[in-house]
Amino acid sequence: MIKLPPLTAILLLASIVSSPALTPADLAPAAIVGKTLTFHYETGEAPFATSGSWTCTFGPSPGNVFTKTRITGDATNTNGTWSFNSMFSDMYEYTIVHYLAGQPDGILTLWVSEGEGRYEVFLNGVFGNSQTGGFSINQSTVKGPEIAISQPKGGKLTDGASGKNFGNVLVSKTGTAEKFIIKNSGTSSLKNLAITIDGRNKTDFIIGALKKNQLAAGDSTEFTVKFKPKDFGTRKAVLHVKSNDKDEASFDIKLTGAGVGIK
Repeated sequence: MIKLPPLTAILLLASIVSSPALTPADLAPAAIVGKTLTFHYETGEAPFATSGSWTCTFGPSPGNVFTKTRITGDATNTNGTWSFNSMFSDMYEYTIVHYLAGQPDGILTLWVSEGEGRYEVFLNGVFGNSQTGGFSINQSTVKGPEIAISQPKGGKLTDGASGKNFGNVLVSKTGTAEKFIIKNSGTSSLKNLAITIDGRNKTDFIIGALKKNQLAAGDSTEFTVKFKPKDFGTRKAVLHVKSNDKDEASFDIKLTGAGVGIK
């Protein structure tokens, strides 16, 4: 039996163990706070580092502290603040104050390409210079099944607190289908997935079928919801996603919308 040196063993392990694929929802402000992101340079020139990698964390409000830590290359540690600018075509843009010491604020753009994180940094006032590469998100893994639900237009949802507003739709007409993504961020199978709905106006919301009712660790599935108001005014219901998650056996999402038109 050949005994591998420690570094070789680590590289071999890294080559066969991959992180779950990212989705655009993982890059939204509500989802990214508290996570550790690891970035790898592919292109860059002065004043950027030109090789190596670095990590950062997005702190919660009200401070919104952005911590950038050098790993390799010629980057330096910095502490600043972050703010969310906008999301366009699933690309999330953040302003980073003190991205590089002594330089203008940085614009950090994050997006997903084929399940992999991609990024670009552009410094305000430094025309033509940018830094690009790939990144990964280090998320703590919960032992057992763990349900996580996100909505591409609204980021990661919180059980019992988050909701989806379907806006104004003509009475008796069906609005645009909105997609919801269910992910198992735990270590064992998320089973018995089922969707129910209740509330005063539950029949105004049309729930699409789940593509899977069981998810392996790191796997995901999706379903859609459409709003078809039966009457005028505000319409409300609560959607429940049930599973074998121990602390979120019923993940509850508030649904609202308004029926409009000429009476």
